[in-house]
Amino acid sequence: VHAAVDHARENGVRAGALRIRLLRPFPAAALAEQLAGVQAIGVLDKAMGFGAPANPLLSDVAFALWGAATRPLLKGFVYGLGGRVTTQRVLGQAVSELCAAVETGAVAPGPTYLGLREADKS
Repeated sequence: VHAAVDHARENGVRAGALRIRLLRPFPAAALAEQLAGVQAIGVLDKAMGFGAPANPLLSDVAFALWGAATRPLLKGFVYGLGGRVTTQRVLGQAVSELCAAVETGAVAPGPTYLGLREADKS
């Protein structure tokens, strides 16, 4: 993640990374403080919330930012499925999608699955 953030910064993108080390109790106030003024947030999660409106970590981040004066765009990314290695190139896809969201002012619905192979559609 840090390599992808450094690469994005080298290309003029204002990017950063924040790692949540303790999920419960969720550090909602500290997270909201750290993310104040951010335009878009990508939440990387290895867990999938089947039947839930969002992945578990994305739901907690959205709750933490609910009372913010200006709420950033939120996008969920699922990575590492099936033990796949997550590379800087794959994380660059997430950075690119967030940059596009900032330009358009909207995020695509649902999570983006990073690093999955496309099925042959022929």
